[in-house]
Amino acid sequence: MPRLYALATHYISMSHGEGWDHPMVEAGATGLHLIAPDHSAYRAYLTPEIATLIPSRTVPAQFEESPGLRPLFEGADWWEPDQQATVAAIRNAIDHPPTGPSPVQEVLRTRFTWEHTVDQFLAILDELPVSARVR
Repeated sequence: MPRLYALATHYISMSHGEGWDHPMVEAGATGLHLIAPDHSAYRAYLTPEIATLIPSRTVPAQFEESPGLRPLFEGADWWEPDQQATVAAIRNAIDHPPTGPSPVQEVLRTRFTWEHTVDQFLAILDELPVSARVR
C-alpha cells in the first residue's frame, strides 16, 4: 500500500459503512487528499475542512448478488454515498490538482498517537466516580 499511496494524490472510498477504514487513515497520514462518504466512523476523524465528504443517505442493506449474505443483514441499514456528488468530487480533483499534502495529514499525525490516546484514556478514567475505580 505505501507504494500505491506514493503514486497517488487522492484516496477515495465509496463505503456503505466502515468500522474504521484503516487504509483511509493510512492514506491521509501519508498526505493524500481524501474523498470519503459522510457517515459512520469517517466522522470521527474527517471534517469538510480537511477532506471532501460525500453526502450519504441511509438505505436498507441489499445483497442481491450474494443471497447467502441476505440473512446476515436482514432488517439492517447502511449508507449510500451520492454517486453524482462523488463524480463531481473526482472531476474537481482532476481539474484542480492539489499542491502539497492534505490538511488531514497533520490532524491524523497529532490526534492518533499513543500519547494522545493515553491522555484521552486517563481523562476518561478521571471522570469515573471513585466508587467505580478498581482498588
